[in-house]
Amino acid sequence: MSSTQHTSYLHFLSSRGVSIILTLTIVSFMIGFIADMMVSSRVAHQMSINIQDSARAEFLAKSGARFGKFLLSIDAGIDLKMAELTQQPIEDGLGDPWAMLNDFPIGGEEIEQFAPIVEKFGLSELTDASVIEQLKELQGSFTLQITDERSRINLSYLQSTGMGKKVVKMLGSLFSCPAEQRFLDHHDLSPQQIIHRIYDFIDTDRKNRAASGLSSENAPYEGRTPSFSIPNHPLSSLHQLTLVEGWNRQLHTVFAPFLTVYPIPNRYSSLSRAELGNKAALNINTVSRELLQCMFPKMPDECYQAFVRAYAEKEETRASFASANTIAEVLQTKMCYKKPPRPQHHLSKWFTTSSSTFRVRSIGRAGDLQRVIEEVVHRLSPELMKSKGSSSSLDMLYWKLGSSSQ
Repeated sequence: MSSTQHTSYLHFLSSRGVSIILTLTIVSFMIGFIADMMVSSRVAHQMSINIQDSARAEFLAKSGARFGKFLLSIDAGIDLKMAELTQQPIEDGLGDPWAMLNDFPIGGEEIEQFAPIVEKFGLSELTDASVIEQLKELQGSFTLQITDERSRINLSYLQSTGMGKKVVKMLGSLFSCPAEQRFLDHHDLSPQQIIHRIYDFIDTDRKNRAASGLSSENAPYEGRTPSFSIPNHPLSSLHQLTLVEGWNRQLHTVFAPFLTVYPIPNRYSSLSRAELGNKAALNINTVSRELLQCMFPKMPDECYQAFVRAYAEKEETRASFASANTIAEVLQTKMCYKKPPRPQHHLSKWFTTSSSTFRVRSIGRAGDLQRVIEEVVHRLSPELMKSKGSSSSLDMLYWKLGSSSQ
């Protein structure tokens, strides 16, 4: 092969190599572009699904919240009718309609079974008939968790001394439970200190209680950034407790399940503050076992075992723990509570069997997403509805929408 031919051949191979490299580069680019397009398409598709699921889950949560309020209205109607027929005080407990479906997934087919009840009680304004068909099409479900706010200690009674005496004693029992007191000791707090700091934060006067351990009501808050003065008013939400000096997130996690700020009592009553203070009570049929135990710290061991069995049976059968007329008797027989010398000091004054304020938590689920609606509603008596000129039997005290993945 001549040198000219050899040179031409090398030039040919070089050109061909460049072409191959360019071709491979273009192919690689196209593969990457197509792969990117495929990923983007999948992401866009998943985003579209998530948006649809989020909307469906929110609709389901709203439907659940409305259904929960429907159950509370049904229960109120039944209670009023039974009280009229039996001439007995109204009782609320875990055997009522509002508690029967807790934690039970409900979809379109389940909700359809309640349609006849809606018509019978004339409550169609609470449940749109088209909702049932829409629930079936959504192919999702909601779960209700309805709890009685009167199963918790209401801090709103601390707005005055006349109203707050009983609540201070209840808080003293809770914070003085052995485990709870050790927990407070770990945070360098005594039960009386934290009780009176909360009291000073909420009450309407400007006087500092010496038991709080603070030099003045506003002393610890004026040095914060930003500084502020205490509200001297009932709290609008329980989370505001975290502003109280010494009440950190750990305390809130431990004690918040036993506390509430709903309702503000004088909003629904024309009674004097001293008279309202006598109304501060826990529903003995819905109060938690842990809180009930703290109210009776001197319970003998053998009595404690009997109480635990009795409470477990109540939970399983959804039976009432006591009727309005047997609270004192139940405390003596099931809690081994000794009757005090003065009747006004009897702990039966701490309990009742009726409730008017409830927390409705509705969890709507669609696909892998869920939306959560939490409400606190107050049931108005017919007399209160008339005096307020209200067309609704329920008053909304709190509302929140949230979301999370399953």
